[in-house]
Amino acid sequence: MYEMTTGRLPFAGASPSETVSNVLDKDPDPLSSLAPQHKPLEPVVHRLLAKRANDRYRSAADLITALTPLVTPSESFTDRLRRLLLGS
Repeated sequence: MYEMTTGRLPFAGASPSETVSNVLDKDPDPLSSLAPQHKPLEPVVHRLLAKRANDRYRSAADLITALTPLVTPSESFTDRLRRLLLGS
């Protein structure tokens, strides 16, 4: 979701070992600093990228629950998610 909204990988490094180091030790740039139009998604993406497994969503159902408030009643979940992710 981070890559879809920003066009960048969250932990990319110059080498595979640097990428692993980034995954373990660094936080990616905030979503809103790279894609301000996607600010409503920032807390969700931040949680998806949490270092500790216990800090991430436990299931896809939990993720859907987190995304549902971002859907307006006049559009489907899929249409709203597409608009949020693709900026259309």
